[in-house]
Amino acid sequence: MGLTMGIVAAPCIGPFVLGLVTYVAAKGDPLYGFLMFFVLAVGLGFPYLILALFSGKIKSLPRAGDWMVGVKTYFRIFTDGYGHLFYRSAPSGSGCALCASILWHSGCVYLLFFDSTAAGVKGFKIFKIAFSAAVIAVSAYALIPQK
Repeated sequence: MGLTMGIVAAPCIGPFVLGLVTYVAAKGDPLYGFLMFFVLAVGLGFPYLILALFSGKIKSLPRAGDWMVGVKTYFRIFTDGYGHLFYRSAPSGSGCALCASILWHSGCVYLLFFDSTAAGVKGFKIFKIAFSAAVIAVSAYALIPQK
């Protein structure tokens, strides 16, 4: 099972391990390298520990429905915004933080006032309002020029 998981996970975790190997090799401290890789291993294994401890609670998780469409819409907006932020490292990308803030702001305004996904689910509606208000506040703060 470990071999199969290693083959499946190699493209996802490989760049992180390569970066960590390079960083640890530059440090030249074996104890520091051990601790860094130990923290990586604990971070990768911790979700499985939580899943094993609470495997009986999986049946009580909410089922997919209209609220999941709303969650996918939120993730789409944030992924687009972070894509704009990655262009910041480009020489001509000085306005990309502004683009990302405007995208997040307008996306959350759309989700608050125009999107009717999961309108009948009370818990998701409360989450949608609170989370959108928080993102609008943070994106509005990011639009203020910093000194």
